[in-house]
Amino acid sequence: MQKKCLIPDCNKNAYGMLWNGKPYCSIHYFELMTKAFDEKWSRWENGTQPSDALRSLMGRLLDEKWTVQGGMLSNARIRDRGFNFQKNDEGFTFEITRHPGAFKTPGLYSRVVQKWKIQLHDQKVEFIEERDWSQNDPE
Repeated sequence: MQKKCLIPDCNKNAYGMLWNGKPYCSIHYFELMTKAFDEKWSRWENGTQPSDALRSLMGRLLDEKWTVQGGMLSNARIRDRGFNFQKNDEGFTFEITRHPGAFKTPGLYSRVVQKWKIQLHDQKVEFIEERDWSQNDPE
C-alpha cells in the first residue's frame, strides 16, 4: 500500500520521499528540506565552515534539486570531502580534491583540487577552476 503525504489535506502519494523518516509528497518534501536548509544557512557565519547538518543538506539538494554544470558532483562529495567553503551574497564556493583516473589505474593517479560555485537564487552548481593538489590540501 502506497503511503500518503503527512501534511493535512494533502492526499498525494509520498513515493518514497522521506523527511526525518516520515513520508511526504515531493512538493512538501522539498518545502521541508528548503526550510531546514534556510534555517541552517542563516546561522552559518561567513569565515567559518558549515556545520555537518548544513553540509548534509547541501549534498541532498545537490543530488535532488540543484543543476550541476561543468562536471560531476554527488551528495557524498560535497558532504564528506568539500573544504574551504566560502559564503557570499549569491551562495557559496567550495573546493574538493579529485583523483582523476583512480578507477582506471588504481594506485597510479594524480590529485587535483577543483573549485565549485553554488548560486542559490537559480540553484546552479558551476565548476570554476582546477589547480594542482598540494600537501596542505585534504586527500
